[in-house]
Amino acid sequence: LTHTGRPDQAIGYVAWPTNDLYTNTRGMREVTLLAEVMRLRVLDELRERQGVSYSPNASSYASIVFPGYGYISATVETPPDKVDGFFAAVSKIAAELRTGPVTADELDRARKPLMEGLQRQRQTNEYWLSALGGADRDPRRLDLIRSLFGTLDAITPADIQRAAQAYLRDEKSWRLIVRPAPT
Repeated sequence: LTHTGRPDQAIGYVAWPTNDLYTNTRGMREVTLLAEVMRLRVLDELRERQGVSYSPNASSYASIVFPGYGYISATVETPPDKVDGFFAAVSKIAAELRTGPVTADELDRARKPLMEGLQRQRQTNEYWLSALGGADRDPRRLDLIRSLFGTLDAITPADIQRAAQAYLRDEKSWRLIVRPAPT
């Protein structure tokens, strides 16, 4: 796609399909931590090593409404001539995550801030309104709340590698580039 904004900016986006949250709750929580590990690696590579973007990101989503719908993604806003480098870096990171387990330290650096953020959120009414919304119609929502911290805490480096092998497959990736429109 093209845009008519600043000519020195482009966006790169890559996503892989995953699953909904209810089909395999533990598996999708593994994907959540996988996305956090990927986010750390993307930040390290694209911001620290290459200096091509200040805020590259990776994240995941697992639907609680649509069966089978979820994804893990990585994105960057960068100069147009650096977009291909983003895709190459993310592809390399995905391959590394598939072929070898993350270290325990790396998993902790991904897990700890995630769990601390969730703990802070749980202290707000906004969190509870969202988390409990619809629980009267679907009691599985209560199980999601109850199992969250125990499940996240039990995920191992081998679990992260298995999730990467299952979902971060090159042939399943979808890419988007938004470049400046020609003038």
